[in-house]
Amino acid sequence: MGINSYWVIQPATIELHTYAASTLTKFRQIVFNCPRCQLIHYTDLQRVTISYRCRKRLSPFDFNPDYFQLILKTNAQTYQLECALKASDYLPQFVSYLQRQGVTVDDPQQVVELLVSGKSLYQHFHTET
Repeated sequence: MGINSYWVIQPATIELHTYAASTLTKFRQIVFNCPRCQLIHYTDLQRVTISYRCRKRLSPFDFNPDYFQLILKTNAQTYQLECALKASDYLPQFVSYLQRQGVTVDDPQQVVELLVSGKSLYQHFHTET
């Protein structure tokens, strides 16, 4: 597993740390611990959408995860943030925090409800298909 971009929840912002696509540039960013850092202020967010999409498995040995993202929309840009596999550890609390900050959160698939009730997202969404 390689080193990928990541995001950090802060009191007033989301820090988005991204690495370059170029292997040499990414290597330098990793060695010197200097990924590109963007701050997304909660006050700039128009909407956050929670998206879970099933990934087609072409092989029984395909263990890659499904697509699970937070889609952040500001006036200027849309950001797609990958959610960790253990989203139940932070996502319900983070959604509540965003709502208290006045951010509209769309959860059309009721992912947060599933996480709070302890259900497996994989099992829930793969039995529907």
